[in-house]
Amino acid sequence: MPISASGGADGSQSRYVPPHRSAPPTSSPDASAASPPPSASQPALGDLAARASRASRNNVTIGGEPWDVLARAGQWTIATQTDPGSTTESDEVSRYRIVNLGERGDRRFYEIRSGDAYKEPILHPEPEKALPVPTDVKYVHGTTGESMRLAEQIAGIILRDGEGGTVARYSLTNAESKNVQLALGNDGRLEVDGQVFHLQSILLPDVNRVRNYDAYFGTEPPDDGKVKVWEKGYLPI
Repeated sequence: MPISASGGADGSQSRYVPPHRSAPPTSSPDASAASPPPSASQPALGDLAARASRASRNNVTIGGEPWDVLARAGQWTIATQTDPGSTTESDEVSRYRIVNLGERGDRRFYEIRSGDAYKEPILHPEPEKALPVPTDVKYVHGTTGESMRLAEQIAGIILRDGEGGTVARYSLTNAESKNVQLALGNDGRLEVDGQVFHLQSILLPDVNRVRNYDAYFGTEPPDDGKVKVWEKGYLPI
């Protein structure tokens, strides 16, 4: 109860102290527009964060194009691209690849790229160092004997002696790193550090999942001058 101005029981003088009241709220004409409710700003902030995240990963050039680095593991880089205006889910990309990049940005050993139709992984051995197939050679299907035209390149080289035993095998990146000198002519003649071999057969490991060929060379030219082309599904084993 408030104490009256006439004084207290001990004769002392006091003034009236009213009960405490909170100060009335203040407002300004534009207060309602100062900031949007959290629910309205969340989508915009999410989109901004997603764009910033994608932009921060645009830090590698592969084949002359910018790619987003998703992750790195040892020598390998996993990169993605998302087309502008893509309407896919936020965690879906337009294409991907896994590459082994050299100091100058060259692609070494092999790479994996996504397919066009189903985004399936397709293996590309020696994407930059593969050799063109010799053009002055007749290629025939290993099973049917039908003439063939080859659209891919040579990525792996296997050398055999006169008895069919393996002398050496190289990926082109590996041969370069060991300073092995390879010179392949259009007639199928291969010189390896001065030693001569002849193209005898071509192997395509998997026509649907692997690009480029492994090429087998021997000390003698192939029978009838024809180079047999084999695909894994048709090997006589």
